[in-house]
Amino acid sequence: MSLACLSLACAKEAQNPDPLQTEKQVNLQQVTLVAGQEVATKTDFNKDTGALTWKDSGEESDMAIFDGSAKQLFTHGTTTDGGTQATFSGTADVSTATWVAVHPASHAALDGANILVTFPCFQTIESGGGMQSDVNTMAAQVTHDGSSNLDHFTMKNVGGLLKLTVAKAGIKTITVSSRGGEPLTGTATLTFDGEGNPVLTPVSTKYETFVTLCAANMATGIPTGDYFVNVFPATLASGILIDMENIDGTVASVKSSTAATVARSADLEFAGFDTGANWYEPETTTMTLNFKNVTWPFVETTNSGASHEDAKKWKGNTEKQLTYSPDNSILFYINCSNYCSANGGNGLRFGKGNGDYLLFPAIQGKNLVKVKVKYAGTNPDKTRPAIFSRGGSYVVLGGDAVTSDLVGETTHTWNLVGTAHNVQYRYQLTFGGNDVTYIDQIDLTYASKTPPIEMDLVFWKDTGGNGSQNQPFKTKMSDYVGGGEETFQFTCGGVDYDFVLGVKHRMRNNLQNRGYGMDSSCYIKLPAIAGYKLAAVSATCGGSSEGSTSEEIKAKTLYISTTSSYENAISGGIMVAAACTQSSPSSFSASLTTTSANTSYYIVNKNAGWIYIRNLRLVYTPVTAPAPAPAPASLLDGGETEL
Repeated sequence: MSLACLSLACAKEAQNPDPLQTEKQVNLQQVTLVAGQEVATKTDFNKDTGALTWKDSGEESDMAIFDGSAKQLFTHGTTTDGGTQATFSGTADVSTATWVAVHPASHAALDGANILVTFPCFQTIESGGGMQSDVNTMAAQVTHDGSSNLDHFTMKNVGGLLKLTVAKAGIKTITVSSRGGEPLTGTATLTFDGEGNPVLTPVSTKYETFVTLCAANMATGIPTGDYFVNVFPATLASGILIDMENIDGTVASVKSSTAATVARSADLEFAGFDTGANWYEPETTTMTLNFKNVTWPFVETTNSGASHEDAKKWKGNTEKQLTYSPDNSILFYINCSNYCSANGGNGLRFGKGNGDYLLFPAIQGKNLVKVKVKYAGTNPDKTRPAIFSRGGSYVVLGGDAVTSDLVGETTHTWNLVGTAHNVQYRYQLTFGGNDVTYIDQIDLTYASKTPPIEMDLVFWKDTGGNGSQNQPFKTKMSDYVGGGEETFQFTCGGVDYDFVLGVKHRMRNNLQNRGYGMDSSCYIKLPAIAGYKLAAVSATCGGSSEGSTSEEIKAKTLYISTTSSYENAISGGIMVAAACTQSSPSSFSASLTTTSANTSYYIVNKNAGWIYIRNLRLVYTPVTAPAPAPAPASLLDGGETEL
């Protein structure tokens, strides 16, 4: 698959202009090269046969020759010896004794005297599995005597490979991050050691700590099988983190805390990572940045420290740090080639040059999934903003550049896919127009990568006869409990949680054929869990009078309340359990949106008479306030499953 296909399927490579030739070239000649491959070089990799071959044709198979003055493009011609050797032809300065060859040419650029290579942080599967064609980067030092034909120099792998064995169907993105913040993709400087082996030195402002494998078809996901992604050689001191997103919208995260090494020209394998994962619906939170009037969201408003009403301009093509006012540990960064200003009346005056950006924070335990920008007036179409990876090399899937061609358009929205856990992303201009942007408000939506806590308490189950007791608590309750409260513990996920049963007259325990009985004098105080809020309650009800299997239990209204009284029921917490018998149970449920973190709630029966609960299901979702942002390269834990 070509890089053009990569653009369509998952991400877009930034369009950087070819570097300028810095010297007048001499003795340019047409040259034909014959290049072989290092063992295990995966230029076009067939996972079924293990064949490692040059591609037969295509612009993406071109080779870059750095002849000391410029990047010269050599075009692929023919392959020989079963595809293990290939010819390339082009024009270069033969007066320079040593060249550097890089394949594919699109991965290489010249920055002054430095050769840069870029590894895509988004890589797309191919129909046959294996590795995306032309993602693997190779390089070699080429020494010649000035002739026009050079034979049999060996291209060597620049990076290493992560092998991902996918067992679960329907996963659309798999993102591998380094837990210690080591660079995996992005841009690095290319040199060679004494044996002619490629050596990479990541560029501090242009590397990424992740690589995302994307499905070719986002509607069906990645087929099961073995896949490879190309990354920088690295020692992963704290292991790796794998974030996955399924086609049904559920997500999962797993990690390995074991140190590992990705060696040049070698594989690091991960098998079974998706089989034991905990899949769940992510919880989202939104951070709103208001830039107008008295709602300026940052501590620093200018480089002079003035208030936003008297804001000065900050100039220069350098990155400026901005501190988020509600949480002084969360940092944003802004880069303006011309100048930006924090004038309260017009919002944020944001640069006008290609590459100007606003770097959003990494939030502990979360990934950025949506960006919404509201402009003070119609945004000029010449700026063409997009959402990029931290280093600015690649557009995130869903982050394509948008313009304001429609009259009166004032808002841009990007729904992002395949973003990584605890990683920064940037809002960046992709075209240098003469007009500036005035931003009124930015909404940043983050999804939690911490799974919910789900508790299932079964008080009674039908065994085909008279039923059976299935006591969920660690200690058995007596059939009749006197007045007051009594605490019982239930174990979930290895953690003990306290349930408090409140009884004014009596609380009837789990009796045969009925379940757990409570009347209007009773309540159940549910656990308060640090960092979580109660999000859903559901139950199945049944039962009958003593000795009867058909007598009907009348309908009951139950409440989720902040106290033991139904009068303090919360919004959305009123539930009705319809009339039922032992053989025809009913149910009640509530989805809660107004609950608070770290808070106990009560289930209260308002009506006279008994209700018998056969099973009770509770769901607690994480409520994580914005946490201190790590340094641009570092990662933090967020409730992942250990591999």
